[in-house]
Amino acid sequence: MNLRNLRLTFMISILLFSLVVSSPAFTTVDTQERDAKAYQQAYNLILGEKWEQAEKALLKFVSKHRRSAWADDARFWMCYAKEKLDHPLEDVFSCYQKFIKAFSSSTWVDDAKANLVRIGHVLSKRGKPEYEAIIKSMQKNEEEEVKLAALYALEDMGDEQALEAIIKLYDTSKSQKLRARIINIFEDFESPVAFVKIKEIALQDSDPYLRRRAVFVVREVGNKEAVEVLMTIVKTDSDAKVKKTAIYELAEMEAPGVVAFLTEVAIAEGDVTLAKAATYALEDVKEADILPALKKIVKEAKSIEVRKAALYTIEDVEAAALPILKEVALKDSNLELRRVAINVIGDIKSKESLEVLKEILRTTKELRLQKAALYAIEDYKGEEAKKIVYATALGATSEDLAKASVYVLEDLLEKDEPGLLLDVYKKSKFYSVRKAVLYSIEDMEKAASVKILGKLLKEEKNSELRRIIVRIMGDTKSDDAVPILLEVARKDKNIKVRTAAVSALGEINTPKARAALMEILEKKDKKES
Repeated sequence: MNLRNLRLTFMISILLFSLVVSSPAFTTVDTQERDAKAYQQAYNLILGEKWEQAEKALLKFVSKHRRSAWADDARFWMCYAKEKLDHPLEDVFSCYQKFIKAFSSSTWVDDAKANLVRIGHVLSKRGKPEYEAIIKSMQKNEEEEVKLAALYALEDMGDEQALEAIIKLYDTSKSQKLRARIINIFEDFESPVAFVKIKEIALQDSDPYLRRRAVFVVREVGNKEAVEVLMTIVKTDSDAKVKKTAIYELAEMEAPGVVAFLTEVAIAEGDVTLAKAATYALEDVKEADILPALKKIVKEAKSIEVRKAALYTIEDVEAAALPILKEVALKDSNLELRRVAINVIGDIKSKESLEVLKEILRTTKELRLQKAALYAIEDYKGEEAKKIVYATALGATSEDLAKASVYVLEDLLEKDEPGLLLDVYKKSKFYSVRKAVLYSIEDMEKAASVKILGKLLKEEKNSELRRIIVRIMGDTKSDDAVPILLEVARKDKNIKVRTAAVSALGEINTPKARAALMEILEKKDKKES
């Protein structure tokens, strides 16, 4: 590259740029002028063939002025400087590659490609044929771009002769990229000939990627034959992705028989992924009532996963779906399916669905399902949900369920309304449930929890529970707990409880707590003396 010519090119560029930045419409004049000056300083080093200094200056410019109008110029000359400094040719090749990718519309792209070809040939001769392959691929892509431009020109003509030329190009081309573009173009030809060709590709092309692209276009045609073609693809294609695409495209078509077809696929298809796809696709079908189809899948599908998918799809039908969901939740032989039905009922969030959950909680015997109903009720919030969970905490015959109810009740209550929890603590027959209440109180606001725990401590007769209360008071880290713990450490009849109180004071670890510990020590010393 002739540096004399480069100087001339640069001066013209600077002149043109100065005209731009002097325009009233140009709103960032100062910034652009600074960029231009910084670039010119770096570029002068190129002109002076001071390659090492130029590389550093250009790297600094690129890092600091990423959005500058001169960013592409700087990146190009940085690659050029690397070559002049005898950097490994592989690195220089990579530098030009990245430049071309980042600045495909730059005025320097042609120069960069020429340099890339020249360096690639050198590397190939040095025993690295992969660089020759890269060059050939690049040249092939350029040829494709020209062909694509011709394609779009033919598309704009829109006549039968243009369509004939496009079909011929598809049949003769070996480029997947070019053929994929042609498939998209067929959509714009309102011609039986175009549909025949796209149908042929969708059903017979050896490339599954192209068949899948053709499926989208088949649906866009939107006629009766298009529905038949898509159904045939679902039945016969060897590629699961192509079949799944056809399933979802079918769901978008307002045509008789689509619901029945998708229902049959969901029930009979051996590939669970495709059967689930058919089930979920029913949600997109533009028909008023797909509930019978989903109900049939829930009852008849071979796979439990497909039946679950049907339940999740039913959720969007809401109130009308509640009887089906209730029947599954209460009566189905598969516990996992019943659990999913309970979760879906919870998502509906209506007064009727809450009543169904209440019934499930009352009548079912399986702990897993009872808990599922309980957690579903938690999402409802409100007084009715609190009443149901409170009644379960006290009335459940299962200790596990009663304990789970405590944690759900904690989430339903406001931080300043522990009344129902305290009632559970006083009335529950289960030791683990009472412990759960104590840990729930721990999560309340510190001052309130210390006050409640202090009251419970005075009333509690069970030494193990008193020890837990003391330990929780230490976890609050609150000075409000210090006088209570000091009294327990001095006077409690159970040595384990007293020891726990001392440890709790250590956990609080405030000046007030340390003073209490010193008081305990001093009193002990006096007794010993």
